[in-house]
Amino acid sequence: MLPGGQPAPAGRLGTGWWLGQIRGVGPHEELAPIRRCKFLLYRQGRKRSACAPCHLMPGAAKLWPGPLQQGNLRMDGQSGLVRVHSARLAYEAAGSGPAVLLVHGFALDSRIWDAQFEALVAARYRAIRLDLRGFGQSPMPATAPYDHSRDMKALLDHLDIEQASVVGCSMGGALAINFALAYPQATRVLVCVGSWLGGREWSREFEEVQAPLEAILRKSGVETAKEYLVQSPFMAPTMRNLDSAQAARFRQIVLDYSGWHWDNADPQMALEPPAAARLNEITTPSLILVGEHDHPEFQEISAILTQGL
Repeated sequence: MLPGGQPAPAGRLGTGWWLGQIRGVGPHEELAPIRRCKFLLYRQGRKRSACAPCHLMPGAAKLWPGPLQQGNLRMDGQSGLVRVHSARLAYEAAGSGPAVLLVHGFALDSRIWDAQFEALVAARYRAIRLDLRGFGQSPMPATAPYDHSRDMKALLDHLDIEQASVVGCSMGGALAINFALAYPQATRVLVCVGSWLGGREWSREFEEVQAPLEAILRKSGVETAKEYLVQSPFMAPTMRNLDSAQAARFRQIVLDYSGWHWDNADPQMALEPPAAARLNEITTPSLILVGEHDHPEFQEISAILTQGL
C-alpha cells in the first residue's frame, strides 16, 4: 500500500528509478516493518530495523522500478508556471486522491519522476512535481533571498492541497526534510532517497571525490563539467543500473542542466538551526532509502537519518 492506504502499482524487484512504497499510514500509525533488500536501508517507526535476507518480508515496503519514460505524459492535469513569492516555478499536477509531492535532485529536474508520476496517477494519487529554481523549465533565481521549502508550500497552496507525502531524491531529500521541519502539519509522510542533509559537513573523502569536478569547471567550463558529472562516482552507480535508453534519457537530463548554481552566488536561504541538529523534532512517519552501490557519503547520511528520525 502507498501513503493514504491506496493500492500500490504492481512491479518487480530490481534497480533503476523506483519509489519506495509505504503501507497505509493513519494519523497515529507507525510505518510497516521495513527492511534492507538488494540496496536499501530503512527505519521502522522510531526504531532502527534489522536487515533481512534478500527477499521481501510479509507486509514490508516493496520497490517499483519503473522505467524512465520518453516523450510527454498524456494525462489530465495541470501544468505550467506558477508565481510563488518572487519567482515562477514550472510544475505538473495530475490525478486525484492523497497528494504526493516529488522533489528532484541537483543537476536534474522533474523529468526523473516520469515513471513514478504516471504510476501514482494510475494508483489514484494526486501527483505533483516541480522544477526547483534554476532547474528544468523554472527560471534562474533572482538576487532576492528565497527558500525552497516556502516555494514548495506555495505550490501546494496554489493547488489547494493542505497535506502531502513529500518524496525527495538526493538534494531533494534534504529539501523534503527541511519542509517537514518548517511545515509539519502539511507533511503526511516523509520519504528521503539517497538524501543530503542540511547542516552536515561533507567528509574529507567526499570533498576529494568532488575536487576533479571543481577543477574541470575552472579549466573547461560548465558543459565539460556536466559530461564529467554523468560519469563521476556520484552518478556512475545509477548509469550502470539503467538500460541503454534509460541511461541516454538520464544523461540528457543532466546535460540539460543550466549549470547556473555552479557559476553564480545562489541567494537560497539556509534553514536555521539546520536540519542535522533538529532531526528529533520530526515526528512525521518517515521512510529512508539508499542504494547499496551509492556513494558511501549518502549511505552514511541515510544511516544518520535512520537513527535520528
